[in-house]
Amino acid sequence: MAKENEFFLENLSILMRSSLPIREAVSTLKEEIHGKKMRHAIAIIEQEIDAGGKISTALQKSKLLSDRYVALLRLGEETGELQKQMALVVDEQKKEQALHSKIRGALIYPAIVIFITICVGIFTMWYIFPRLTAVFAQNGGELPITTRMIIAMGNFLTEWGVIVVPGGFALTAILIYFGFIYPKTRSVGERLLLHTPVMRAIIQDLELARFGYVMGSLLRAGISVPQALISMQDSTTFVLYKRFYAEMYNKVTEGASLYKAITLYPTYQQFVPSYLARLISAGEMSGSLSETLSDIGEMFEVKTQNITQNLSVMLEPIIIVVVGLAVAFLAVAIISPIYGLTTQIN
Repeated sequence: MAKENEFFLENLSILMRSSLPIREAVSTLKEEIHGKKMRHAIAIIEQEIDAGGKISTALQKSKLLSDRYVALLRLGEETGELQKQMALVVDEQKKEQALHSKIRGALIYPAIVIFITICVGIFTMWYIFPRLTAVFAQNGGELPITTRMIIAMGNFLTEWGVIVVPGGFALTAILIYFGFIYPKTRSVGERLLLHTPVMRAIIQDLELARFGYVMGSLLRAGISVPQALISMQDSTTFVLYKRFYAEMYNKVTEGASLYKAITLYPTYQQFVPSYLARLISAGEMSGSLSETLSDIGEMFEVKTQNITQNLSVMLEPIIIVVVGLAVAFLAVAIISPIYGLTTQIN
């Protein structure tokens, strides 16, 4: 549905710029859509427009756009710049999807390498080592500790491997689900990611780019700070950032400035560095807060693009070290007893 969503919104923007009535544009694009979910969403849009509703409300009810994008479209309707805002929404969605695609692509390679390394290690200890250990045991001498560890793991897998290996993979899948996917517990996984150097940099830069762009765009379009913070809660996918924006919203509605709302949060530097908070304070005092936030968004958008482009390069040393240590451990465990046998024969 994601590709059809992108196709629909992009072409709707083009048809709107060509002055085609919105209702007719929606009907035209519906003919090119074949997915059931997407056609259902378009049907909701048609019903809302036929009832006299606006396209922003229709897109919101169809759930094809998040609330922050709907807010931009609603402002475009109020100011007579709907076509411009629609083009802006489509452009930003493309940027966000491209960024997420780069991150996924960069993480797939190390994940595959580590998975294959684990599988090879399990196979080696389960099937190959038990045959070698029989030869080492006949020698009668004391084996190195690395070899004894491998023998113990091999014996354990020989007896319990049928249960332990599938159970281990299942347990890993469960931990990933509850740590990073399940809404009520995913904050645990997010805290872990925010304490991992590379991932922390990616998440922080990504959220700061979104924060600067969304807040700057909404404030420049005339939306109040509290309303913009509500849109920020809807735009982020990270539970910890949702809590951060919710607390900022509470402080701002109580009368605090945006700078105060940020710095009153106990661990605000985890989300907004001190120097950026001071930039926001200067923007508030000079009356150029929307411009300051937009500049922050542009700056961190460039940083995010640079990090994602070099992410695979940054992770390569970690992969090399992990795989190298595993290979070295297995090599020492095999070569040491062979060397001992050769010495005795000599």
